Amino acid sequence: MSHAEPLQKKGDYYTIHEGTFRLPTTESDREAVAREWKSPKGDRSGTKYERVFKAIFGKIENVEFKENQSSDGSKFRTVNIVMDENEDGERAIISLGADSRYANDFLSRLPSLDLTKEVRLMPYDFDTEDGKHKTGISINQRDDNGEFTVKVQNFFSKQEGEKWISTNGYPTPTAEDMEDWAFFYKKVSKFLTSYAKENVLQSFSAKTVAVEYPSDEIDASQIPF
Repeated sequence: MSHAEPLQKKGDYYTIHEGTFRLPTTESDREAVAREWKSPKGDRSGTKYERVFKAIFGKIENVEFKENQSSDGSKFRTVNIVMDENEDGERAIISLGADSRYANDFLSRLPSLDLTKEVRLMPYDFDTEDGKHKTGISINQRDDNGEFTVKVQNFFSKQEGEKWISTNGYPTPTAEDMEDWAFFYKKVSKFLTSYAKENVLQSFSAKTVAVEYPSDEIDASQIPF
């Protein structure tokens, strides 16, 4: 029997910069915010115009791990969070640098999610009063009253007394790792990616959405160190 394959709509690609979601737009957009950028190699720079959002709401339909290449030949990996369609038939796709703190924080909470329910995703990036820098994504789900008050916890950490300890196979830093934290967090990124692929991704039934990654820039905010 003959049939026609429906056209898959492209999604709106969001990135994260300075603790907010960013959606590319044009200079003529009245809601646009200008941002200067520079390529990782330092050979290109320019001005981007973006809409800024505090949070994104919806149901997560898929999580994809992508290998990408920018226009200057640089290769990089991303974690793409594919949301469900809105009332206009469009979907948000949140693209995170695979080794970024945003991606690691999201993947640390992913196994704790109830994937049948909507989420509120809210990135953060701030300095605490004691001088610590905090970067990640807060994830909440609805309570019995329909409010987003249920905080999704880190699946790989639990509190024992006054201390937090790693669980479920999360890597523990060795003395050598403590001398090279960048290398350790790359190990963490590989562990979280493998765990998600082996234990979570099969829960998604959605097909991969046909979209194109905007490869003209890699956000400096997505580089973890």
